[in-house]
Amino acid sequence: MVYLSFAACSAFCYRTATALLLATLLTTGCGLPADGAPEPQVTLVGELHGTREHPRAFLDLVGQAAARSDQPVLVGLELPPDAVAVARRALQLLESERLAVLLESSTWANNPDGRASMARLELIRDLLALEASGEVSVIGIDLRESKQHDLAAPALARVLAERGNRENPVMLLVGNGHLGVGEGRATLGQSFVDQGLATTLLTLHYSGGNAWNCVAGACGPRELGANLSCPDGTKTLRPGLVVSDTCLGKVTLSPLARDELGPAPAAPHRVLFVGNSLIYTGNLPAVLETLSARDHHALEADMIATGGATLSDRVADGSVARALATGRYRTVVLQERGGDFLCAFGPGSCVQARAALASLARLAREHGASPVLLGTYQGDPRASASLASAEAMAARDAGVPYLQVTRYLQAGLAAHPRLAWFASDGMHPGPDLTLLQALLLHKHLFARVPDAVDFTVEAPIHAYSAHLAAEAHRATDVPDGSKAATSYTYGARHFARIARLLRHP
Repeated sequence: MVYLSFAACSAFCYRTATALLLATLLTTGCGLPADGAPEPQVTLVGELHGTREHPRAFLDLVGQAAARSDQPVLVGLELPPDAVAVARRALQLLESERLAVLLESSTWANNPDGRASMARLELIRDLLALEASGEVSVIGIDLRESKQHDLAAPALARVLAERGNRENPVMLLVGNGHLGVGEGRATLGQSFVDQGLATTLLTLHYSGGNAWNCVAGACGPRELGANLSCPDGTKTLRPGLVVSDTCLGKVTLSPLARDELGPAPAAPHRVLFVGNSLIYTGNLPAVLETLSARDHHALEADMIATGGATLSDRVADGSVARALATGRYRTVVLQERGGDFLCAFGPGSCVQARAALASLARLAREHGASPVLLGTYQGDPRASASLASAEAMAARDAGVPYLQVTRYLQAGLAAHPRLAWFASDGMHPGPDLTLLQALLLHKHLFARVPDAVDFTVEAPIHAYSAHLAAEAHRATDVPDGSKAATSYTYGARHFARIARLLRHP
């Protein structure tokens, strides 16, 4: 097998590398239909997690299928979509820089079985090379909240949604336990059969060796024995359903990618919040920092936020420029005073707001940080829609991502009107609206909504009447003379309700 590095590769480099990869794959021959045999619409390949040989054999199969098809092959891996998305980003970096990005996904950071192996990461790397040339499309199909939940139904829905009405061949790599078929069985294999799609179930067997996987809850290197039964053959159970077995011989373990890539850099993801009392009321930056830590992401949050301030104020006083000059920050969260983008403070206020957003976004990028506009909110549905439209337009003109808050608040008010959405003044964010904003930001930064847990924020929980300095400071710092509470505990029940809004808006 040929393995190639595609970081910082030109378009010509991608075409050349992909041609070489496909040529290599076509020489290996690993069980696809012979010429003249009908092509399956869906091929499920069953593997033993945690070996080097199983992902390589799957790559062989995908390469052959791509060469035989005049349409891109839809390739699905038994990984959460966020794990595939994070791997995409990591594989664009130098190898020494990859681990820090991979660990943004709980799969690569915490999963102890072979689905997070180095061989799996190398498989994704080579699949993405094929994808870059239009040969395949790569997705994650594991949408389970835990391994105790059903893989089949959400994976089937994901594949059918991606495939749509097209005739793209589908190839999926899953654990071999998901291939079984039979009336009433709730496996992934049976799910595709029930859809009436021509399906091939190909199990990759082994005669011995070792693997990195989990047995009875214990995960790590495991000897598989020697001279094991290793069938090889194909049979048609009925029209549209073929069962195939391929023997790979002796297999060798692949360690976890996080172990193979070495220790992660110690530097946390540093975020600078710029805004006003909508940010410091309830201490949104500290909530995000604590939430991220509970989800195994090192993040440090600073803020420049004063009551009633606008982004124009921050341009004029130079506080953001001074903070960015330190080179500390990877992300800058910008939030305007509520209503400014709607010209609520006079016809000039929206012009100034848009200009200030563009100026601060440009300044952030000049210092190597990624800017994002965090929206504000309105309680009235009609005003909410107008606000969202104005904020989205300003973000688009400034070339920054826009995180809309107001529509999720509207959904929350309708679904859970008794939650603490607002502070005592009825305008500033209450603890549950602060959590909602923190979850939105976490999803933006780490491509996932974290699992609901109880957690306590150990930081000053500022009231809307607080007076903070107009200079960057840590979110956990306690201002002189502060009378704010020094902690706040979020319960898993409220957390789950709010997180559900983001998963199903």
